[in-house]
Amino acid sequence: MKPMRLLLFLLGPLLIVTMAGAQEPPSSSPASGTGSVAAQRAERAATLRDILGTIAKRDAQWQTVRSAYVRDRMEQQRACREDLRRANRDAKVPTLVRCYRGSLTLEREFLRREKDYVRSLVEATEPRRNDVLVRSDQLTEAIGTLVFAFDSGVYDRQEDVLQARQRLQEKYRSPLSDARTLLRGDRLLSWYALLLDEITDPPACLPEGEATLRASLATDNADVAGLLATLQALPSCLDTAGTASSVPAS
Repeated sequence: MKPMRLLLFLLGPLLIVTMAGAQEPPSSSPASGTGSVAAQRAERAATLRDILGTIAKRDAQWQTVRSAYVRDRMEQQRACREDLRRANRDAKVPTLVRCYRGSLTLEREFLRREKDYVRSLVEATEPRRNDVLVRSDQLTEAIGTLVFAFDSGVYDRQEDVLQARQRLQEKYRSPLSDARTLLRGDRLLSWYALLLDEITDPPACLPEGEATLRASLATDNADVAGLLATLQALPSCLDTAGTASSVPAS
């Protein structure tokens, strides 16, 4: 497989948009790395190059886990919609609680497995990985508290269940979603570093994209919307790089 095609293949899972978009400004997080841009780029390229042989298998295994979770969640939601449709007035709230509890249980298991994957992303900086892990722990703890409340019979009104779900989304799930996006951007910065190191005559979109991505990640109040646009613009840039540049066969 030619080097550019290999890079496109390996980048595939990274370009998949994560579940739940940004809905709230992301938390403050340290900038990616220290020192000169050239030194950071060289370090990132070297780290990524060292693990190229294992990335495809690692990310494919994660996509299998993620796809299974999405499938199970959709099936559970479909069954719950039918149960709620059939439930009489007295059974509505207990059915809603049971369904939401089941959804949270699935999510909690997914979060546990996601943490193992995040820890393996050595091509990303440690602060970005840790931010996702911390946010994941916070969401997992909040889910546990809510499940305990359900089991204790605390929620007996539909509006209370819906409000609890909204609070979980706003306070815990949305910040985690932002942290995931920033982690994807941080990983992508390593791919830019490798591409710029491998391509002898890179198209302008590569250094420009790297600069835009670096700027998005460098501020305390990172620009998640701008970062998403940068992620989505990369495939066309890689197409240009694959046809207009000479890539060493190393």
